[in-house]
Amino acid sequence: MPCVYAVLLCLHANVVAVGNYAIAIVGDKGAGKSTTTAAFAKHGYSILSDDVAVLKQKGDRFLVQPGYPRLRLWLPAIHALYGSEQYLERVFQPLEKRYVELTTENNASAWKFHSEPLPLAAIYILEPRQTELIAPKIEPISAITGLMTLMMHRSAKFLKLERDKQARELETLNCIADTIPIRRVYRADDLTKLAEVCQLILDDMQSLSQKSVVKC
Repeated sequence: MPCVYAVLLCLHANVVAVGNYAIAIVGDKGAGKSTTTAAFAKHGYSILSDDVAVLKQKGDRFLVQPGYPRLRLWLPAIHALYGSEQYLERVFQPLEKRYVELTTENNASAWKFHSEPLPLAAIYILEPRQTELIAPKIEPISAITGLMTLMMHRSAKFLKLERDKQARELETLNCIADTIPIRRVYRADDLTKLAEVCQLILDDMQSLSQKSVVKC
């Protein structure tokens, strides 16, 4: 059932195109959102946005709007997934974080940008890395826990919104938590295991599709 008080909503999240749908990767600062997204990009999946996911309701779906065609990565992630940082622009001069440009060309190469909105199919919350964890795992969470988590990762949480706007934002977040599957992702502190994390997320998406939660 569509939300009554839907608004344009921004989450601190990266977004990857999987088939005709989008998945949002959410996490605290430094959790590895861009690094995980880059691992998807390396394997040919197109990227919709880095750091901010803009959601717009259309009927009973939430469409993720495309952002800028670039990723921001620290040097260890660049070396593990991309290659050399030699020709990559710095995000800020004092920092070693660099921009990796994404192409809009429709070809089979990696590092692609998806320039059209896609319906949000699932949200994956990156939990803190665990050095002792051997294999990554995914756990579903309840709608109420999902709502509380999304509230922590909304872009406007530091803004003093007017009361009616706060109410509409809360209603929209509640609708997302009620209708979009939200999962926690547990993984090791190991860049060489990123492919396993991506595959686990893709397998989970396939499982959702078979349950008719997501129709990929």
